[in-house]
This record gives sequence, C-alpha cells and structure tokens, in this order.
Amino acid sequence: FTEQIPDYNHRLFMLYQRMVKDIRSVDKEHTIFLNGSVWAGDFGVFESILDDNIVYEFHKYWFDVEQGAIQKYVDFRDEHNVPIYIGETGENTDEWVMDFRLLLDQNNINWCFWPYKKMDNTKGIMNFTMPEDYAAISRYSQSDRSSFEKIRENMPDRTTVQKALNQFLENCLYENCFQNKGYIEGLGLTVE
Repeated sequence: FTEQIPDYNHRLFMLYQRMVKDIRSVDKEHTIFLNGSVWAGDFGVFESILDDNIVYEFHKYWFDVEQGAIQKYVDFRDEHNVPIYIGETGENTDEWVMDFRLLLDQNNINWCFWPYKKMDNTKGIMNFTMPEDYAAISRYSQSDRSSFEKIRENMPDRTTVQKALNQFLENCLYENCFQNKGYIEGLGLTVE
C-alpha cells in the first residue's frame, strides 16, 4: 500500500499535525491517541513529537510472541519518552493471549485485547451460539453476485434470513453468552 503512495506517511503526519493543532485550539487537557500508519503498525509516520499529551498506539496480530515483535515500539517510547499503547490485539489461542499479555506487561505496555464477543469462536472473552439458519446468510455472502440475475437466483428465503438475524440478536445478548475461561485467565483476569 505504501509503495502506491510514496509519501503516505508524510501525508498522514501532516494530517495528524493539523488535527492536533485544531484539537489543542479548543482542548488543552485531554489526551490524544494517534495510530501508526499501515493498520496502525508503522511508527515511521511520526516525524516528530507533536504534543506532550499524546499516546502512540499500535495494533499487532498473528506473530511469534518474542521481544523482537514489539521492540521497535519500545525503542520509539524510550527514545522519545512518550507513552505507547496496543489498542488492538488478540484473536488467537488462549496460550498465545497469555504469552503476549505477559510480554506486554514485562515491557510496561498497556493493552486492549479484543474482540469482546464472538459467535461460535473462543478467540474472544465472550462467545455465543450461531443461530440455526445463519449458514444461509453466509452462503449468500459468498455466492456469485456478478449480476442482478445471479443475486436474485442466490437470494436466500427472506423469512429464513429474518429468523436467523432475530436469533443472532437474541443469542448475542449478555445473558445468553458464555465466557471463554482460558482467554480471560490469559488476560490475568478472574473468571466468575
């Protein structure tokens, strides 16, 4: 992506610069969070430190848990004496979640693991059951929709879809969810 727009990081930095200036013109107190570029993983966007009340945020998924995976963010923090934060990570095994959380804690990096809730998938804190007819929606989303004829031909029954969507809303209510004990313990939290 950055190869397509050679000055992508610089353009984003200029936008951040304007945004911080505009925010500070009306609010000098609140902390501003700025993401790295390219899915929040590239801190090369930060050409300079724009304000003394900014947290620099990164996202990171699906890698081997080792110090080298986060070292460039630690180096940025230490070089500029600024706070860093991982605002998105997770969606992995319970063991990986625990290992990465421990690594972040060892490096004094605050974190946000997500997602909070998933359907028939234990790679989150809470889970809920897939509705019986939900597969009709999934099949349609993956079907050939290259023409209006194909769209109509592959369209699932409206009553079936409505039933599945209504059941989805019911199933994802907190009282109908179940905890993923391993994921929660991996975060160092207590399971009720």
